[in-house]
Amino acid sequence: MSYLYEDLPARDHIAPKTTYPMWTFRPDNLVLACYACNSDRKKAYDPISARHRKYRRCQFSIVHPYFDRPGAHLDYAIGGPRAILIAGITDKGKETIRLFDLMSPERAKQRAAEALVEELPNRLQRQFQEMYVPVVRSHAPLKPATRIAPTGA
Repeated sequence: MSYLYEDLPARDHIAPKTTYPMWTFRPDNLVLACYACNSDRKKAYDPISARHRKYRRCQFSIVHPYFDRPGAHLDYAIGGPRAILIAGITDKGKETIRLFDLMSPERAKQRAAEALVEELPNRLQRQFQEMYVPVVRSHAPLKPATRIAPTGA
């Protein structure tokens, strides 16, 4: 997972509306996408490998965000809940990585930066709790704060 940084992300059709106009307005065929994924990478790519008259019965060559469990197709490593390195487990996973260039150095660096920034508040919260919780649990009377005399004047 990666953050969507665009102020106005694109609404992308998983199955292209030019090829499959009957699914243009299906909610499960629409996703928010950044410009790079929608325009630079996916373009008019047709992810349907086996077509069926019912959208849900089609077979997709990439991980479908609503129908597939990403963890069944993609292996995430490093970064705890925020993955930095991604590997394809299945052909679907490998095709998703290839199509969206998920392992390019730029994308991996972006995910690493996101993991560090997201971890910072958690680390600060833990430090605060390590100092605060023992004081609260001790039930000892708190000392009033020491007044610091102004300097200068």
